[in-house]
Amino acid sequence: MVKEWDLLRAIACVSIVLLHTTTWVITLQAPEMTDVASFLRLILCFATPTFILLSIIILANRYPNKLPKNFWSSRILYIYLPFVAFSAIDAMNRMSAKKGFIEYFYSNIVLGRFTGWFILVIFQLYILYWFVTKFKWSRWIVFPLCIVASYVHFNELVFSEEFYAVYSLELRITATIWLIYFVFAYFVGRYYSVIAPWLLKARYVLLLLVAWSIQYLYGKFDTLDLLVESRTIYLVPTVITLTLAILAWGQKIPKLPPVDFVSRYAFAIYLGHWPVMFHVAPIITAYVEPVYMSIPLIFITAICISSLFAYALQHVPGGQFIVGKVKKKRKAEPAAIVEEVAEAKSAH
Repeated sequence: MVKEWDLLRAIACVSIVLLHTTTWVITLQAPEMTDVASFLRLILCFATPTFILLSIIILANRYPNKLPKNFWSSRILYIYLPFVAFSAIDAMNRMSAKKGFIEYFYSNIVLGRFTGWFILVIFQLYILYWFVTKFKWSRWIVFPLCIVASYVHFNELVFSEEFYAVYSLELRITATIWLIYFVFAYFVGRYYSVIAPWLLKARYVLLLLVAWSIQYLYGKFDTLDLLVESRTIYLVPTVITLTLAILAWGQKIPKLPPVDFVSRYAFAIYLGHWPVMFHVAPIITAYVEPVYMSIPLIFITAICISSLFAYALQHVPGGQFIVGKVKKKRKAEPAAIVEEVAEAKSAH
């Protein structure tokens, strides 16, 4: 794995956990949030699209022409089954006398009504990638259609405002809104050996572009009263520029053990942090004040417990089907990106 990809995954992971930490604190302890705090939470929403971006970047880089034979079986075993497992855990946490386990479990695995919903999006994009590579669909036809579909979805041009309001959660897991990220990630991954050196040279320019994108986002946040969510077209420039900047600077930053740890456990942390917060956040917010003390405490607790849970299950038969497969710590990595790409292509 290219080390800047690990950095991107780690930053996206901790951003999601921090975002959800503030969600719990707002709900339980500090319902009145300032505009600045809300805007910072909106920036953190870049993390979910970034996870989707990175999945396709790696896919396009490793398998530019066709998917391997075991692709679907491994994704079902180590991605979808953990999604089902944590759907059940979430349903058990939320079930009540009025709404039972089956209802919550169904809404989770079918409609993605819990924090693991992005898995349903990724599988749709996997299917699209399979069609593109399997049947050699023209990228110059398919990808412009993808961008148009995203634009139509983002701007709610097909149905009424009432329809989008009623079915907002269902539309969240519809792939169309994420297709613009698919197109971008495909080209980054497919031509990464060419793009990476350019990113490194342009790393200072990319910082300026990140600053511009955040300023642009704030302008829309201030004038349009944007909700704190990842499904807004105004977040796209921030997602893309931040991703490119992290990929650029990640080439300069030395490999750090904490980054490697979070990257290896990112999937388990992503799925596991919310159930942990469900139980610990009410306790911490009840006894710890002010919020600048409770936020880091909830944040650290969620990461530690979810990663320890994943570590323990890795040593239990079948545990990987619950928390996913945690990559083993690597002793050494290829020094050059060209070697990484060549190694991936040799598998074909």
